[in-house]
Amino acid sequence: MKLKLIGLGMIVFLAFSAQAQRRHRMANQTDTISSNYDPSLLFTPMFYTDKGNEFHSANGEPGPKYWQNRVDYQLKANIDIVTKVLSDNEVISYTNNSPDALN
Repeated sequence: MKLKLIGLGMIVFLAFSAQAQRRHRMANQTDTISSNYDPSLLFTPMFYTDKGNEFHSANGEPGPKYWQNRVDYQLKANIDIVTKVLSDNEVISYTNNSPDALN
């Protein structure tokens, strides 16, 4: 008898669950928001049609006019735990590799 009640309870539960899913699906059919985005196209070989330029080649490597600036830091710090004072000295070297002059 217990098995019959458990089986009947499972059938009723599944029926309610299927009905709830059907109502949810029908509600989405009236959605007015649409998109042309297809995430599977993002990983197709022809998604990126740019063949590269003078700064980057098509495979992402640097091109002939690629440049990158450089910053080097030298930091020296001292913490005095008795007086709770932090003292420091820093030297920052910036190298401009771009074709443009910076202010």
